[in-house]
Amino acid sequence: MDRVIAEPVRRTVSRMVAVAPLLGFLLLAFAVMAVSAGCQDGTELNPCDPSRAVSVKVSHGQDSAQVDLGTLIGSRQGDYCLVPLPDVVDAAHLGMDVAGSFYDFVGQDGFQPTQVECALIDGDTLARGSVDMRTGTLVWDESLELRGCYSVTHAIGILVYDDENGGLGTNGN
Repeated sequence: MDRVIAEPVRRTVSRMVAVAPLLGFLLLAFAVMAVSAGCQDGTELNPCDPSRAVSVKVSHGQDSAQVDLGTLIGSRQGDYCLVPLPDVVDAAHLGMDVAGSFYDFVGQDGFQPTQVECALIDGDTLARGSVDMRTGTLVWDESLELRGCYSVTHAIGILVYDDENGGLGTNGN
């Protein structure tokens, strides 16, 4: 009787031992894929990844410089990595007084706030704005209650002026 019970048990154990390496391999393969997917997702979701940063051209008179936002320090705010706008202007090394200057912005589509009768931004207001490292979208301190025209998406340029008239003089000429 012991042989009758022992034989089926031996065959079952034998099959399990034969399948175990395959199951072990499959478990290992799934574990590696899960870890890889987790790392990849983490990189894709990191808005402060400098390799995915855009650049912005800062222009002051005849001088200009391209600033790679990935070379600046940003702070993560949800899905954004915000770089302070004064840091972007400083990084251009164009030698102007950031706080005492006035600013306009250029979107990828050519949009500029001043085209729709929005005034230039002064240095104090600029200090309360940031640009998203990945998209170039401008983000402002909500307490400023700025008009929607200052919500430039995909900004590719910052235009810097020495006076609030954009260098045109007081009569617009």
